[in-house]
Amino acid sequence: MRHLIFAALLVPALAAAQGKAQFTDNYSSASQLAFYQVDRKAPAAVSTAGGVLKLSIAQFNDPSGFYNFQGLVRSAVPGNVAAGLGIAGPSSLSVDVFVPAAWSAANGFMMGADLWARIDDVTADYGYDAYPTLGFYNYADGRGLCASIFEPYTGNIIDLYALDGVKIKYNAWNKLEIVFTGDYVAFLVNNHEVYRDVSQGYRDFCKTGRGIESAYLQGWSKSNFDILFDNLSG
Repeated sequence: MRHLIFAALLVPALAAAQGKAQFTDNYSSASQLAFYQVDRKAPAAVSTAGGVLKLSIAQFNDPSGFYNFQGLVRSAVPGNVAAGLGIAGPSSLSVDVFVPAAWSAANGFMMGADLWARIDDVTADYGYDAYPTLGFYNYADGRGLCASIFEPYTGNIIDLYALDGVKIKYNAWNKLEIVFTGDYVAFLVNNHEVYRDVSQGYRDFCKTGRGIESAYLQGWSKSNFDILFDNLSG
């Protein structure tokens, strides 16, 4: 896997997100967590106090970091991740993430807060799907916070540090959105499209009529910290 670093990147904003939201979780009640299960590793704690979803992320020990993603997956059926969300055709996922000013520190701790989507390919096999990912990352390398994107078909990680016209708001909520059109995936930050994954795989394999099948909220860190999510919608 390699990193592609873009100093300034903006492609034209996507028109309206595809389709009508089938669910929105505002975390006003802990009962909404019945639709969530642990993915990879469990967060140190999960709470819906104050009407937001708080994931407490524990410091990881695996040097590679990949299997230290701690978080939850949301499906349409309580207790049944394999059932997915069942969102057909073009679709989108979005979530609000609270970004503390501390995340912007040039030499802060290594951390990440992610929104993942699972998109079915023609096999409809849970193990052979595409997982486009959008999140906020700080690698503690002097560059500060970036919007980070994972392209599942290429394996590339796209780190966006200078987003002309897109302001990441600190000590405030920021919206992340992944839009699957059936031909490509667009990534939006605060309603601005910042990147478009046009991998041939989406056109070759996502022709089953299925859309985004699962939503994942994840965290990753070399220090203990909390992530606040709200308004997960798909």
